[in-house]
Amino acid sequence: MRRYGSPQGLANWLADEKFEAWMPASNVAAPLMAPSSVPKALYDAAVLRKGTAWTASWLAPCRYDALTRVLHAKTVFAAKAIASELGGLLRGLGIGLGPALAN
Repeated sequence: MRRYGSPQGLANWLADEKFEAWMPASNVAAPLMAPSSVPKALYDAAVLRKGTAWTASWLAPCRYDALTRVLHAKTVFAAKAIASELGGLLRGLGIGLGPALAN
């Protein structure tokens, strides 16, 4: 019989998944992603360079003005991070990076 009352039993407790009974049921659905206005060429190139998670967290909240070809980041900090990481790509695609838009 295994004992679970001491720190030495923690490995067995985790391995046997004894914690499952105390876990709350997850009724929270995954949040739906709003469609992004970022051009597909920019988004796909950013995924290749920086990965899916980085692109989703930094580029997805941005808004793109197709008339002026300017990408507007959600915050000033985000604009600086995007310029630092994707400045050459933005120049290559002829897309400017503007200041954050007011909500």
